Amino acid sequence: MKGYGGLLRLGESESPAFRVWMDTAHPSFTVEVVSIADGAEVQFSNMWRQADGREDEWLNNYGMLIAAPVEDDFVLRCSDGYGLALNQAFDDLVVRIRLVRAL
Repeated sequence: MKGYGGLLRLGESESPAFRVWMDTAHPSFTVEVVSIADGAEVQFSNMWRQADGREDEWLNNYGMLIAAPVEDDFVLRCSDGYGLALNQAFDDLVVRIRLVRAL
């Protein structure tokens, strides 16, 4: 995830961008928005780390299907881009994001 016009916090680290890997991250975690400027945005992208350490993103038939939010809950269904055709099930990686607004 990458922020433009703001600063994010994950655990004790602060940065405008984080890479969170499914094999090292907790199943559930919180990313906080520490500061934000007018017009700021947060971007999410699925990346894939290969056995040789190479990271792929936006590859071949890569795609992301975003389910319509229900009460600020989003489900991102991702295809990793490998193969001759798009994985139309979009089930290579599925992530749920919940937006919690500050009081």
